[in-house]
Amino acid sequence: MHLYSPGDRAIVTTLGVVGLLTLVIAIVNYVNLATARAGLRAREVAIRKVVGGTRRALMGQFLFEALATVAVAALIGFALAEIALPFVNTLGGTQLALHYFGRDGIVLPMIALVLVIALVAGLYPAFVLSGFRPAAVLASTRAPGGGRAGARLRGALVIVQFAIAIAFAIATGTMLAQTAHIRDADLGFHREGLLLIRSFNDSGLDAAQRADILRSAAAVPGVTGVTVGNNAPGDQDTTNFSGYSRPGAPDRKISVINSSFVGP
Repeated sequence: MHLYSPGDRAIVTTLGVVGLLTLVIAIVNYVNLATARAGLRAREVAIRKVVGGTRRALMGQFLFEALATVAVAALIGFALAEIALPFVNTLGGTQLALHYFGRDGIVLPMIALVLVIALVAGLYPAFVLSGFRPAAVLASTRAPGGGRAGARLRGALVIVQFAIAIAFAIATGTMLAQTAHIRDADLGFHREGLLLIRSFNDSGLDAAQRADILRSAAAVPGVTGVTVGNNAPGDQDTTNFSGYSRPGAPDRKISVINSSFVGP
């Protein structure tokens, strides 16, 4: 239903992109923090290798740590979503709910998402940490941090993170300005106290029943007027165009456009 019209599809796509970019920021944060802390764990890795630890085992350990971090973050996200849902439903007049199991359950997709994110976020830190050489680490007075390549990657990730955050700030400001304009714009009619009854035009009602409904509505205390119309303000948007051939230009092109818009 929410993908029927192009406008609805654009809204759903936009919200999906926002969620995806937010997830990218979280992944970048984890990679940056994990690689920045690599120097603090270099000697731990060196000692593990000295006592017989393999690189594969170390990568498995670091990937498991990433998986545990992502799983805890998912649980916290579920808790925050449950806390925020009543406020969202109150503000938007909706009845949104989280279904954990069943046909619309989100547990199984979330488990798959947690595994994918843990692999994406933890693979590079695990590769860097497990690649330390024990002799060089234990003989050095300064713990390694990934070298120039690691520093460049962290710098690039920070740039990407701040670029996405700045884009979010600009988009949020634009949306707030548009919302304020819609709220304060002169619509040409007063919408306060305006009640729309769409079922009045139902085919199950005859003319006498409609007249009785109008008289009953007009008799309600506080009602200043009632009327019947084919369309409601903001309920119809039509565009018609005609194409004409011009002298010297035989191609048929759109030359006249007639747009009709009722209400905001």
